[in-house]
Amino acid sequence: MTTRILIEGGGALGPRRLVLTRSLRVPDEAPAEHVRNALMILRGLEATAPAFYRLNPELDRAERCARHALTLIGTPHARQHVERAVEALVAADLDWGVVTDVRAAAVRLLQAFFLLAAP
Repeated sequence: MTTRILIEGGGALGPRRLVLTRSLRVPDEAPAEHVRNALMILRGLEATAPAFYRLNPELDRAERCARHALTLIGTPHARQHVERAVEALVAADLDWGVVTDVRAAAVRLLQAFFLLAAP
């Protein structure tokens, strides 16, 4: 699968928008691996900047949703939890150009979301 996900805007620039194009090679991984990688990114952000992490509750909400999705992988409910995790990251009032870990976690979760949606 080749997908490129661009996440633009946010903060002072107005609402974020997701632009999906098909052009870039993405690692062939299972949805569970994408969710695990997103969790590792979020946990790394918490470990390196705990105060920043605690001041942005959307990050914690995204992590909880991703953990629930990982538990439910293989059931129809996993996709709903992945979607909620992405929504939490998009709702975070952060400049994704500065906090690149949030963008990376969102991309991983979106990859899992699309793989779970595939028949």
